[in-house]
Amino acid sequence: MKLSLKPHHLKRYKDIALLFWKYGNTDLAREFADEAAGDEKTPLAAKPGQPAPEELADDLEKMGPTFIKFGQLLSSRADLLPERYFEGARAFAGQDQTVPYAEVEQIVASELGVRISKAFLVF
Repeated sequence: MKLSLKPHHLKRYKDIALLFWKYGNTDLAREFADEAAGDEKTPLAAKPGQPAPEELADDLEKMGPTFIKFGQLLSSRADLLPERYFEGARAFAGQDQTVPYAEVEQIVASELGVRISKAFLVF
């Protein structure tokens, strides 16, 4: 996958990096690391200065539709998140945000640089 260095993409990369930075040193990240290493999943107590679980939902919502969908996925999978963060992600359960096709068409065209009909046989 090639990263674009267009200025409007750089801002998005920065936003994503800041999201990872914010949650990278939390019990959320540690539990993922422990599970990846094959360690038993044990609940961890929150440390002072860590973001509250509800902030995860707020932060994902601020990041836009793709991250809202990611939050919806997380809200349906208790096995993917520590209990504290799962409760925060439950705010996404049942949310269904629709975006008008004209807006989708405009975004896709601006990102790809061509009309949808030129880029795809079927969309």
